[in-house]
Amino acid sequence: MSCFFEVDGETVWNPASAAGRLFVDCARAMERFSGARSGISDPVDDEYAVDPDAFRTFHGRLAALAGGTGNAAVHALTAEFLVVSAVLLERAGATAAAPAGTEPSRWRARLDAMARSMPR
Repeated sequence: MSCFFEVDGETVWNPASAAGRLFVDCARAMERFSGARSGISDPVDDEYAVDPDAFRTFHGRLAALAGGTGNAAVHALTAEFLVVSAVLLERAGATAAAPAGTEPSRWRARLDAMARSMPR
């Protein structure tokens, strides 16, 4: 089985159900950490609606927090979530902020690699 993440009715990601639920569970934890809501709805028939404006704000806040700390655990816990989130944002037509201090070409390479592994 799989689930769907949709922005304005367009599927931006169609992961296996377990991967989708893990992503949403991580998003809920990141909401608490960042103090911003993610804009990811509760599921309806294995579909998650994503509010692109809320998700962009959430991602930016999380990137700023992660990039603004020297805490290695925070970096480790947020790093790949930010990459997956950035791919979703780009598929929704938005630009995703890289964590402060991230070298732009390295960030782009990580996004491109992740995007290739994320089915639509």
